[in-house]
Amino acid sequence: MSEQQLPEGIRDFILRRIDTVAQLEALLFFRERPTERWDAGSVAKRLYAPADEMAAALTGLCNDGFLVREGKLYHYAPAI
Repeated sequence: MSEQQLPEGIRDFILRRIDTVAQLEALLFFRERPTERWDAGSVAKRLYAPADEMAAALTGLCNDGFLVREGKLYHYAPAI
């Protein structure tokens, strides 16, 4: 998909709020599973990403208000 095909609002959201591909993949993953809770290692395996990269992505999504962490588990809970 080229930049021209991506709706402007989505493009702006990604540019302003998403720092890495891992964050985008994780956000989409959790958005599709709003009632499920996952640990960072399981998400990394499911998305074929390095565990340390995914842990950093999930921390960033928590800090930005997209996910909530309870113990070692994360879940989708957008504050915005």
